[in-house]
Amino acid sequence: MEDSSVRPPHQLTLTPTLILISAPRDWCLHRLANMSIEWVFDIGSLMVLVGEAEEQRFRSSRRTFVEAIVAAPVAGIQTYLKSFQDVSGATNLDYFSPYGRKRAPLRNIALWNIIRGKQLLHDGKFTTFDIKPRSPNNVHSTRLRWWALFTWVYFAGLIVLCRLAPRMEEPTWIGVSNCAVLTAWSIIIRVIELFMIKKKENWNETRGVAKRDQSRTGLENDVEDVGKSERPPTRPEIKDGVFILGNDNSGLVISGSRSDIKEWTTSRLDYDKQNLWGIRNWYWQLLIRVGTISVLGFIFSTIPNGTMIDQVSFVALNILAQANVFLGLYLNVSSCLRMRFIKTTEDQEKPVTNRTQVYGYLIRYFRDKNVDSRWIRVSMILPETTVWDEWVTQILAGKKGDPKEIYDEIDANHKNPVIATPSTTKAQTS
Repeated sequence: MEDSSVRPPHQLTLTPTLILISAPRDWCLHRLANMSIEWVFDIGSLMVLVGEAEEQRFRSSRRTFVEAIVAAPVAGIQTYLKSFQDVSGATNLDYFSPYGRKRAPLRNIALWNIIRGKQLLHDGKFTTFDIKPRSPNNVHSTRLRWWALFTWVYFAGLIVLCRLAPRMEEPTWIGVSNCAVLTAWSIIIRVIELFMIKKKENWNETRGVAKRDQSRTGLENDVEDVGKSERPPTRPEIKDGVFILGNDNSGLVISGSRSDIKEWTTSRLDYDKQNLWGIRNWYWQLLIRVGTISVLGFIFSTIPNGTMIDQVSFVALNILAQANVFLGLYLNVSSCLRMRFIKTTEDQEKPVTNRTQVYGYLIRYFRDKNVDSRWIRVSMILPETTVWDEWVTQILAGKKGDPKEIYDEIDANHKNPVIATPSTTKAQTS
């Protein structure tokens, strides 16, 4: 009789404990195998992250209410998760005022967008502008209204597409809900920022912070002293002007009243430190961050599992977002340039081929404005050599001609001076 206590080595007896553990596991595996939903990841959902740099530029420009309520999502929505202080950052350009003989970083993002959008500092350009008084922005408002209307029609068409377009699978809620949630949240955060972001100089003055001495020039906000000199009395209506030099053969001159120059150079946007609608702005910023994270989590977890039409409609909505940020910047730049600036460049319309021409046009411009020529040495734009000093003297004296040709003539005279002989000296004396 075979002993039951002896078992072959290949057989395994499950104890009650192992049975209790393996039974729920087998049941879960069986349920997962019979589930019809397959969770996938689709690259189209990442479109909400595209366009961060352009969206940051768009946030830094002063948007209107019409621009805030367009039915287009925010491009690069992750920018609203970062520091809210980035909206008031300085640009990488410096300007110099020959009137006050001061240098400072350009802080007005709107002017920087104009320079970048219109390529005013592109190689071979020298342009002069005058700032004109404010006027009703009817043309810009009309274009924005038409664009806002188009976005709402476009958005309505996407919703209809999600509900009525033929598809192989049953209709889902994913397409409609994602388009609606992303668009609605984008409008909400744009409207909140519209009321939260103000000109920093304005809310500083209203709260009594950083009061400026009225005897100083309006260009002395966070500026770098490059020379001490006598300055004209400060009045908002006094003429003023600044220039910006590009890295290549380019230059830009802007003239206007002192208050206008201050507005377009030192004025910048920042979050108001006061409350908005009775709620501290810190809570509004927290709401924007939490809401943005929730919206992104909702999109990443649902869009990849929608039908083809759901994903196509979401991609089409993000294409509208990209178009909105680029068109919005274009309309903003075109509006500011057309409504506030007058191009006064005349003889400098021809391409600038060298840096000497830029310096020559610059000196002649402020010479005609009767600006003290000491700004030339204070700005340190020219080398301190005998040739350059003589060149500046001739330009200030009103010598006509191409600045580069004048410089070459002076340089040639210094390299090959006329040596006086005894015969010529005797003839000149007689």
